[in-house]
Amino acid sequence: MGFIRFVGKSLLTGTFIFFLVILMPGLPPYVSFTEFKVTEPLPLKGSLSVNTLLNNAERLYSGKVHGPEAFEDHKGVLYSGVHGGEIVKFVDGKVVPVVKFGEPCDGLWEEEKCGRPLGMKFGPDGLLYVNDAYYGMFKVNVNDGAKTQLVSVDEPVEGKTNMVPNSIDVASDGTVYWSTSSCNFKLNDGVFDMLADGSGRFVEIAVTYCFLEHHYSEIRFSQIVLILHSKLFCLLSIKKQL
Repeated sequence: MGFIRFVGKSLLTGTFIFFLVILMPGLPPYVSFTEFKVTEPLPLKGSLSVNTLLNNAERLYSGKVHGPEAFEDHKGVLYSGVHGGEIVKFVDGKVVPVVKFGEPCDGLWEEEKCGRPLGMKFGPDGLLYVNDAYYGMFKVNVNDGAKTQLVSVDEPVEGKTNMVPNSIDVASDGTVYWSTSSCNFKLNDGVFDMLADGSGRFVEIAVTYCFLEHHYSEIRFSQIVLILHSKLFCLLSIKKQL
């Protein structure tokens, strides 16, 4: 009888604390939640029709790389960012490390310490511009691995911190455009951002003059940025809310 009373009391206390934490105002996360409706998906017709174009794709570097995120080709050499925080290049069937922005780490469970390169793009100056989700934006000389940080994830841009710098593109004049997937949560807490209202951004940096400006805010997990026709148009990919 005493055990049953103990279990009942513990459940009651736990339930009280749970609702106290959930409903008490002023506690993090400091985000807003808006009701949303799920729309029907587009029919798989026309350009969306099911096809077999990738049925004969060849798998490369199996077991040698994990989680390649973005790819860039430069002078016939392919570059990518992988789990563990490194930028690597693929040469003659080998995976060659180029640079790492994070700290030495023991494994994928320390991703915030390792770093996680996401978007990358070669600029007209021949340097590789990379967004690391935990450390910010860098430019890299791929010949010697020299790196320069352009924007830290701790650096506010017009009052908000870019918590998940993601995709990136560089215009012909050297202007860098990039997406920030969240201003509220880090990448390893990204699921919370998908449940809350969007906090992503579309940002511009004039590297020569160290000028930062954001163009669009409150975007839901903004991702791919692609410049078309010399900055005349920019494409921005946005992830749906869960």
